[in-house]
Amino acid sequence: MVVLVLLLPSIAYGQQVRRMFKSPSGVPVAVGAVHQGGTLYMAHLENGAWVAEDLPVKLVEPEATITALGYGADGARYIVFDELYKKRKRGGMLLHTGEAWQRLPEWKPFWIQAWSVAAAAPDKVYLGMYTTTAPHYMQLIRWDGKTYQPAPLPAGATLSYAPLILEPSGSVVLAARTAGGATVYRSEGEGWAALGDELRANNPSCLVRSPNGELWLADSEGALYHWNGTAWRIPSGTPEGLFAKELAPAPDNTVFGAFGDRDREVLVHLAPEGIRYLDGKKDGRAAALWEQVGAMICDTTGIVHVVSAAKAPVPYAADRFLPAIVEAPSFVWGKPQAAPPEQPVPSAYAPRDEQAIAVSERYAQLYKEITVRQVELRHWLERCMASGGPSPAMSHAYQRYLDAEFQPDLERMREEMDAFGIGPMRNRLVDRFHTMLDNTSALGNWMGRSFSLNGTSDRAGMKEAADRMAASNDRLSALQAGEEAFLRAYIVRNAGAEK
Repeated sequence: MVVLVLLLPSIAYGQQVRRMFKSPSGVPVAVGAVHQGGTLYMAHLENGAWVAEDLPVKLVEPEATITALGYGADGARYIVFDELYKKRKRGGMLLHTGEAWQRLPEWKPFWIQAWSVAAAAPDKVYLGMYTTTAPHYMQLIRWDGKTYQPAPLPAGATLSYAPLILEPSGSVVLAARTAGGATVYRSEGEGWAALGDELRANNPSCLVRSPNGELWLADSEGALYHWNGTAWRIPSGTPEGLFAKELAPAPDNTVFGAFGDRDREVLVHLAPEGIRYLDGKKDGRAAALWEQVGAMICDTTGIVHVVSAAKAPVPYAADRFLPAIVEAPSFVWGKPQAAPPEQPVPSAYAPRDEQAIAVSERYAQLYKEITVRQVELRHWLERCMASGGPSPAMSHAYQRYLDAEFQPDLERMREEMDAFGIGPMRNRLVDRFHTMLDNTSALGNWMGRSFSLNGTSDRAGMKEAADRMAASNDRLSALQAGEEAFLRAYIVRNAGAEK
């Protein structure tokens, strides 16, 4: 019997699970951030409960979140993070060698975000970096103990979106795009050796290793491949018409997977005796569908932990359990390092201006709603990038969402704020919210423009779209960074300190 545990992170202003990793001892580790609290967050599974770890939050800037976690062959831990510095996002690493935490230098600004890390040695730490300067947006970067430098791959090979793997021997395994599809390489000294033949995988998105050393490679729009130690093969019995999105090797060397199309997934267990649907089957089909499975991991006892967005737009959150499965306890982080506010605007206003109080309460509610829409945009971007760029069908689906849901909802918010009219006390919040609306709307529109140009030769248009998206995002980040100070000043003015 498979025990499936669905993780339920807090949604609004609590902790957000971003990724899951496994320590060398097989213990699952969940990472993320305290949303709007500016605190790195990490928890490990201990005796069936998630226990928060004490992290050096003072070594990073506010609005920081963990994007990847790696363990070195020498026992060191590497935490890869993003932070907000002078109104711009930047990335870096924290190193823990067993004695103390150390912050390593940040990397170049055009290297946007590291999605995986594999530390073969202190001077050979590889990062799978999402960047604007490399083909297919991915580049292999090496930390040599002093600086970050691009790491060469075999001629014609570029890094894929699939995560890097550190083997117990200290070798690094990665999947790269090559002329005819994809090739999996293992590090050998300062070079790379191909594992088997080239695969017809155009979008390698997930690479995992079983305890016995066998490998599984998922193509988000193609077949699932299994390396048995000597050759690659395509296993039989996978869900018909669906593609592997996430994989989780089990202690018995079988594998769990999330298979789906661009929108929904089913969870299955692939074993020598055949495929088994974790949700059960009804009329020959999966009994339950999932949305946007973000991570899967199997612990040493065979329990599968899943992070999913069962209901958009909140990423990696769920509001239901699978049918016919015993309800597991909700995912609960340990006590956060800094408890974030439940509302961006405090309710303790002096009763001097009833209209100012009313607009501030409406602002608090709409602030939450526009944040949800911003999260939706980020999730659309993550879905497109995870599959190697948006397909024409996904671009059309995004444009439909933009026209039918996103922009009409922003207009509804604008009308609600405009209903308060003009007033010296009210205008500060109204104008601020209009600025948020304008930049959120621009971000959504320029994302659509970028999606529509994907795969074309219009480099100037793609650069303009990327620049406009970055400008809107920077303005939104600056507004959010100054939110607390602005609201404190608003309360003081509302209390009569300024008329």
